[in-house]
Amino acid sequence: MKNIIYILVFTILSVTKSYAQFYTQTEIDQIATDRSASEGDFYLDTVNNNYYIGLTHGVLTEVGLDSAGIAQIVANTLLNENDLGSNSGTQGATQQSIKHYVDSLAGPSVDVSNELFFDGKSHANSLYHDYYYVSMKVDAGYCVIRYNKSNVNEELKAESISDPQPTTLNTIVGLTYN
Repeated sequence: MKNIIYILVFTILSVTKSYAQFYTQTEIDQIATDRSASEGDFYLDTVNNNYYIGLTHGVLTEVGLDSAGIAQIVANTLLNENDLGSNSGTQGATQQSIKHYVDSLAGPSVDVSNELFFDGKSHANSLYHDYYYVSMKVDAGYCVIRYNKSNVNEELKAESISDPQPTTLNTIVGLTYN
């Protein structure tokens, strides 16, 4: 009976599919560039004797790295502008593309500080109960944004480039919003 179990275990182990794949450095570089590695598969560089493992998003990571290798992995796995294309597997926004978008909306750089949050429900007049207000100091002036609690798409702004920041709910509800 023991012999049958040993033979059965040996047979199962000998026919199990191996996930190690042997490649040259050029092939490894191509897989890394294409991000076509399979998750959990080992890729062995037979020329340089380096070992890699495939990650979920198709990137190869070298096994047994020092801190310089880890920094390279981070640099390789961050999305770049090529990932925004319609034929990209990720189609994700990058930090750089988001920064360009925000900069295009914001225009010149401003110094924002002292953000204050107010709930209109705290005001005695029920006309203001449906709004949240965020007051902030912007450069030498202020900006107050009024958010409608029941319609997330409705937000209005009151601002000045030279007046002091409003810091009370009564002052904030009295502003003109556009």
